[in-house]
Amino acid sequence: MERDEWRASDAGRMAAVQGYRGIVELVPEHWAEGEIEASGIRQHYYRTGGEGPALLLLHGFMESGLCWLRVAKALEGKYDVIMPDARGHGCSEGIARGLSTELLVEDVVALTRGLGLERPSLLGSSMGGGTAARVAAAHPDLAGAVLLEDAPWRRAPGLVPTDSEAYNAWAKGYLTWLADLKTMSHEERLTSALAYVPMLPDSVWPEEELVPFVEALAQVDAELADRSLTLWSDPAMDGSVGEVVPQIRGRVLLMQATRGVAGMDAGGPMSTTDDVPALAQVTAVRFTTSHLIRREAFERFLKVVEAFLRGEEV
Repeated sequence: MERDEWRASDAGRMAAVQGYRGIVELVPEHWAEGEIEASGIRQHYYRTGGEGPALLLLHGFMESGLCWLRVAKALEGKYDVIMPDARGHGCSEGIARGLSTELLVEDVVALTRGLGLERPSLLGSSMGGGTAARVAAAHPDLAGAVLLEDAPWRRAPGLVPTDSEAYNAWAKGYLTWLADLKTMSHEERLTSALAYVPMLPDSVWPEEELVPFVEALAQVDAELADRSLTLWSDPAMDGSVGEVVPQIRGRVLLMQATRGVAGMDAGGPMSTTDDVPALAQVTAVRFTTSHLIRREAFERFLKVVEAFLRGEEV
């Protein structure tokens, strides 16, 4: 369906997002915003503060730290929540120096040490999950509990999206839209996003989910956007955790989706599968959602995360 046809068929969703506030209005005034020179680049982050234990939230590809906004608001009363922008994402620099799983790990290690965090728990989504697992495996004294939101368990063989003419046609339009986002008003960005952002079955994402996600996309530079087309097959960006999780000494929570993004089967090139072995330190929880677990099942996601962080059975 063409974008104009999609818009015309869903006036209700368009009307809903027109009332969504801007990102500045959504970030609590008492949160700190900072930058730190770590791992040779300038890393940007938000931090809720407070007396609770540190919880480091690592976002997915082409997102930003504030894509955790809704989660951080829910947890800030019990945790000191830190939300960094990954290398080349959000307001952090570094894309010109390269982007790889190894570099992302180095960045998180340097950030953790630079901010003086004491064994923070790591909650990572997708790409951020791959980073979190590798940090914990390689630096066991640096991280506490590890929580992975649909981090791919293994890189499955088979057809990759860039082998598909239909996918490449869609991707061309998507990259054009990403470039156009930079010139749009806040309202135009949200309305146009309805044609490209996977939505909930009968509604739009909540304000605290959609606005940060679209703003993060508007910050994406051309080089990072182009990288998205080859991410599936780039060995340097293999974020699968199947070989890494068994090396983690501490407790690990695997939150696994039953479907891929936008209804694609979960058995794609980057996949969390059912072949997770029984490991004493690992708790696996299945969600009947797409890859976007917390956006589709927020209340259950939050309940599972909080219980695991407290050391309770989930």
